[in-house]
Amino acid sequence: MDLDEVRTEGRTPAERRGLAEALGRAGHPGAAASALRGLVTEFIDRLGPVHRETLVTRDLLARWTGESGDPLPAAAAFEDLLPLQRAAFGPDHPRTLRTWHSLAYWTGEAGDPDRAAALSRELLPLRQRVLGPAEPETLRTQHCLAHWTGEAGHTLAAVAMLRTLLPLRTATLGPEHLDTHTTTHELALRRGESGEPETAVEQLREIRAIRRTTLGPDDPHTLSTWHALARCTGLSGQPAKAAAMLADLLDHRRQSQGPAHPRTLLTWHELALWELAAGLLAAARERLRGLLPVRERVLGAAHRHTRATARLLAETGS
Repeated sequence: MDLDEVRTEGRTPAERRGLAEALGRAGHPGAAASALRGLVTEFIDRLGPVHRETLVTRDLLARWTGESGDPLPAAAAFEDLLPLQRAAFGPDHPRTLRTWHSLAYWTGEAGDPDRAAALSRELLPLRQRVLGPAEPETLRTQHCLAHWTGEAGHTLAAVAMLRTLLPLRTATLGPEHLDTHTTTHELALRRGESGEPETAVEQLREIRAIRRTTLGPDDPHTLSTWHALARCTGLSGQPAKAAAMLADLLDHRRQSQGPAHPRTLLTWHELALWELAAGLLAAARERLRGLLPVRERVLGAAHRHTRATARLLAETGS
């Protein structure tokens, strides 16, 4: 959808909400969030803060706020929204459970993988009971639990969860479904981190080729696999090659996701890490000096990624 094609004059608030959501899905999350911000105020003024339409719009605003690169306010928004959804729709309503899932996801993105895993662990049996154990949304929570378990440092536990999940997603959705590829990607990455980097590199190379063809070279999922492939390349004993891959990826992410997007900053940090491993101390130090203030501004000084950059910079002797 072209931004110039969007016209809101004469449209109802619900229609404008639909247009905003279409903007987000078309790759303009910031524009979607801006449009929804005004709509939330309008819905509150017309219908009140706990009306169904207000809550639905707030949910969308929180989502596109996060997708535009602001995980902290997204997590806070879902935290505020969840008890209101429970009161309005009921604790077992699919919309309430979807908001709970979003809270877990953005809590992890905001720097707290342990709490994200705990939220996903609490949510999973509810989704299994309400929706069924093989429903796609249930499997998404199961994947989220494995992902945040891995991000919290429990790699072997994450591998075990993903080995259980992958055949479920394959049987339910098919081997070529985006969600199935996401779990295949995650399992390969965690296997690489747990001592099987060569196997991970082979699998991630295949997934990246598929994603480039089906999703495009600059789709966030494709870039995520590129990042994982570079990491596992480094873990396989090729730090200079990993750094070169990440330098190329950083340029792509800056252009497609923006210079201050959290995923761009993740690649920036990873590049410095493998430059250090390759013995390129001066280059790594310079990257970290540039990255730290950006992470402090975007994520906050207390975010675990900001602290990781500060710690790595200190270890270089700066």
